[in-house]
Amino acid sequence: MRTAIPPNATGEGFTVRAMGGLLLALAVTLVGLTALPLAARLSPRSPAALLVAAYVLAFAEVVALTLALSVGRHLERATLLAAILACFAAALPPARPMLPRRDALVRLVARVRTFGWTPSLLVLACAVLVGAGYEAALALGTPQIEDDSLYYHLTRAALWKQHHGVGYVEGPFDDRINGNPPNAELAVLFTMVLGRSDRFVGLVQLAALAATTVAVYGLARRTGLERRASLFGALAFASLPVVALQASTALNDLVVASLLAAAALLALDTSSRASPWLAGLATALAVGTKFTAALMLPLLLAVAAVGRRRGARLAGVVAIAAGAVPGAYWYLVNLVESGDPSGRLAGEQTSDLRPQAVLARALRLALRALDVPGASGRDRYLYVLAAGGVVALGLAARHSGRTPARWHAVAVAGLLTAAPAAVGAVSDGLLRGYQRFWLTVGDRGLAYLDFGGQQDRATPMSSWYGPGAVLLAAGSLLLVARAARRGAAAVRLRALLALAPLVGIAALAVLSYTEYMGRFLVFPVALAAATWGALYRSPALRWAATAICTLSLGLALAHYEGKPSGLRLLEPRRGASVWHLPRWRLQAIRPGTEDVLRVVEERVPADAALGLAVTPSDFVYPFFGAGVARTLRFASPRNADAAWAVVRPGLPAEPAPGWRVAFRSSTGWRVLERTRGP
Repeated sequence: MRTAIPPNATGEGFTVRAMGGLLLALAVTLVGLTALPLAARLSPRSPAALLVAAYVLAFAEVVALTLALSVGRHLERATLLAAILACFAAALPPARPMLPRRDALVRLVARVRTFGWTPSLLVLACAVLVGAGYEAALALGTPQIEDDSLYYHLTRAALWKQHHGVGYVEGPFDDRINGNPPNAELAVLFTMVLGRSDRFVGLVQLAALAATTVAVYGLARRTGLERRASLFGALAFASLPVVALQASTALNDLVVASLLAAAALLALDTSSRASPWLAGLATALAVGTKFTAALMLPLLLAVAAVGRRRGARLAGVVAIAAGAVPGAYWYLVNLVESGDPSGRLAGEQTSDLRPQAVLARALRLALRALDVPGASGRDRYLYVLAAGGVVALGLAARHSGRTPARWHAVAVAGLLTAAPAAVGAVSDGLLRGYQRFWLTVGDRGLAYLDFGGQQDRATPMSSWYGPGAVLLAAGSLLLVARAARRGAAAVRLRALLALAPLVGIAALAVLSYTEYMGRFLVFPVALAAATWGALYRSPALRWAATAICTLSLGLALAHYEGKPSGLRLLEPRRGASVWHLPRWRLQAIRPGTEDVLRVVEERVPADAALGLAVTPSDFVYPFFGAGVARTLRFASPRNADAAWAVVRPGLPAEPAPGWRVAFRSSTGWRVLERTRGP
């Protein structure tokens, strides 16, 4: 028999949510008003560099305040707000003359209105804006469900909130909770403490997507592309499936990419002496976010060395290298706490370093890039329908006399737009050829690194960049090769940026291969996207890329595997929409846990002390609740201050005096309730 559900036991009340959202919005506004004038005083001239510098400074403030308040365990809502106000007050007086005036805002609006929008650019911009709106709705209106988020990204942030400070935590946890660099989770913790909820954690990656898109635009301008072409490449980047799918999650791959892309843009900025050191700060923040940032440092250093004027190269390279040193602070923490700089994670990364093994992994990663997320079954024929629309528009333009579209250009645009419908068959054929080659060589292990068949999955972990990225990357490489043959000026920077994804694949191939490694390439793909605007001059390529990017973005978001929209297109689909599923069902990523999560959500008060008897293979984050207000205890499921306890199957924890079994699931999970005081 169920007990009555107390008010707000299953999550946050409306008043709590509203107050948390308002306080978080106020705090973010103050952080922005601290960072933007300070960035303006450092004098980067381009709007893109200014915005990116402000983003880096704001992120640095969030990280610095959460770490500083962790000393002595003072990280609470009141102290964090006080610290934010103090930073704002300290930065405002000298920066007041640099605040944007009304006439500057009027000029900015006028510049946007007279940008010279073309139909294809408008279509792509509208698609990205609608996609961003849906990503924001997912971030704010649905719970986090990705494995890594529930296992360690959110768990470590919630434990730090519980302990009022950042540091190593003890318990039956995945080693990643302590071992991985923490900067992205510090930003997540910032939203939890101020919002008193996990409702806003997805906004961290959403902000990172916006910053990366601005950085791509700025990098494109550095390569000499005009404004519309630069915007085209930036919008195309924002439409890529794994980028869009990650934007609403509590993962950290977009955060890493945003900081590295900011470092690249600021390293190339020659309008301010402070820009290289801002690039160093962005590098430090990136290295302190994820180990993949260190893996991409050679690529970042190469961009700084190739792109700046000869006399200024040294400053950019030195600043980036210097920034990487303090950015590695968590590796020192790991060394002190565990005796291992990696936090006992290095042993999990075993790699076959034979040349043929590295080559095989690189080839397999390249083959994995051929994917069409969300285009499963008959939905892949939507690309054929889109091709028909592109051809019809081309013929209409030809007959209208406004655009002298050539027959062969219309045909090429249609064929390119329809090509993704055949990606599955082509990818399977290439995979069989790859396997046949390694079997002929006699290395079965390299032949079957995995068995493929994942080209149409739309998930933030396993999806790649879709057919639009393949088309644009291949086209930009061809244009760079042609420019190099002609001896065009400044081709070295464009060539390096266009080749960045291949460099990234080679770096990853040294480590290992899994289908989930595509998300580690967001930074190299962002660099390459800065060259994609060169294809904007070709109407056929421009319209084909616009159609493919728009459709791949829509399919990925509509058929997001963990959060389906419920939208049915050509392929009949079963299952409820994410908007009609309860939190406990969405977060039951381990089979057999649905019932225990439901009971805890419905019966255990939102602010209760909850004992857990679990193993490192279990996820514990959902037990915190939507308000992240429950106190979890791990030493024993029946702690003195715990009123409830959850015991996983197979662990001996029979009810002691004063406890009873309130629920036992068919899979063996038990919920215990205290019947009398300790």
